Amino acid sequence: MADTTHSPAPARRLPRPGAWGATLLLLVLIAVFDLPQLLPTITFAADALLHTAPFILFAVFAVAYLKASGAETLLAKAFSGHQARMIVMAALLGGLSPFCSCEVIPFIAALQAVGAP
Repeated sequence: MADTTHSPAPARRLPRPGAWGATLLLLVLIAVFDLPQLLPTITFAADALLHTAPFILFAVFAVAYLKASGAETLLAKAFSGHQARMIVMAALLGGLSPFCSCEVIPFIAALQAVGAP
């Protein structure tokens, strides 16, 4: 005997705009609700990006170098062993680095992507 029940069609979801889409949406909302603030907002964001760009580029090139040279295995060995020692070493390394979280988080994510613990 055949099953005649049908499952309902999946609900259609609107596509997510992503980070750039959300940025564009915010700029459109600023233009609609506070047009005089649009240019200062764009200027501030561009200035902030230009000031952090050297650090972001350093992180990108450092991870690319680690991957190309195979040094991620050395990094993995440096952070292996007793968990408390690794936490202290990572905290010292992070505390002495000149990066804020907007550079550190992508850098750590990239390191994990190439296999570092």
